[in-house]
Amino acid sequence: MQAFYFSICFLAAAVGISFIQFANTNSIRNIYVLGLTLFLAISIPQYFVTNTAPDGHGPVKTDGGWVSDS
Repeated sequence: MQAFYFSICFLAAAVGISFIQFANTNSIRNIYVLGLTLFLAISIPQYFVTNTAPDGHGPVKTDGGWVSDS
């Protein structure tokens, strides 16, 4: 079942990337949105990887046990 979900996500990403060819690449707004999207897609997961404690707790610090599991 995981292979099915992986292929569906891969297909959705491929379709999204293929639609970039129809965008106006001379527009500064489109370049900004595409660059910001790519930057956040790389930097947010890396932030969570580097700020996860050795015991598995993430960077979210709250009093709610359902959020931080502490």
